[in-house]
Amino acid sequence: MKLTCPLCGGQMSERKIDYEFRKKDKYIVVKNVPAFVCVECGEQYFEPEVVEKILNSDIEKEGRRVTCLEEVEVNYAAL
Repeated sequence: MKLTCPLCGGQMSERKIDYEFRKKDKYIVVKNVPAFVCVECGEQYFEPEVVEKILNSDIEKEGRRVTCLEEVEVNYAAL
């Protein structure tokens, strides 16, 4: 089944990406996250269970405790 990007109509490709976001005062990088990425515009989409797993995980337990302006890097498979 081919997925099309709701933003531009381009074809979506299933890939593993590095997902970056802020959680409270921490900058988080989660490596190897399964995502659908548009080959035309680069827009990224995630399955609901992937988002839930990332947002509900305790990043500090998976990575290391950090202070403001530090970066936490974890692998999605470790969540």
